Amino acid sequence: MYIMIMLLIWTEANAGDWAFRARENFEWIQISDASSETSGLSSTINFGYEDTYNYSFMIGLNPGLGSFELNRFDAVLGDEVRLYQLGVDYKVFPVDGHHGFLRSTVFYSLIDTKTIIDHIGGYGASLSLGWEFWLFDLFSLAPELGYKSTRLRTDQNLDVIFVSVGLHFYNFNLLQSR
Repeated sequence: MYIMIMLLIWTEANAGDWAFRARENFEWIQISDASSETSGLSSTINFGYEDTYNYSFMIGLNPGLGSFELNRFDAVLGDEVRLYQLGVDYKVFPVDGHHGFLRSTVFYSLIDTKTIIDHIGGYGASLSLGWEFWLFDLFSLAPELGYKSTRLRTDQNLDVIFVSVGLHFYNFNLLQSR
């Protein structure tokens, strides 16, 4: 969904500039001690400083527009949850001249449980790796695979394996002259 919004905004990143980024994610979520698991789509929006194909430092928001249905009812979580995340991520391209990247993130998660507890929060971190592919000198696609772990205040762990696809617009004439 956010990728479509980003198409409308059409922000181009130049070398060493502020940028918006969007990723669509498919997540497999497991909640420990509750024996609950689910999967579904989510979106992430990032805004921050990017030195294209070197590194970026951004604030990320996963606004939890979609709900996840748990595979079984849990007294604490109910049977449907909505996950929100706000964090800071650092993305680096470790090999000069190559488009492979590593991303690490620290974040705060908030789960809307729709039960009497209402919200459960916790801190987490993630690590992922990906590759950016230039397409038609207009944009790049950036598939990514990663793992997130959150320790909730209920002493439960929220473990997530995810695949993402980012869509990035660049001023390719400027990038090719670097």
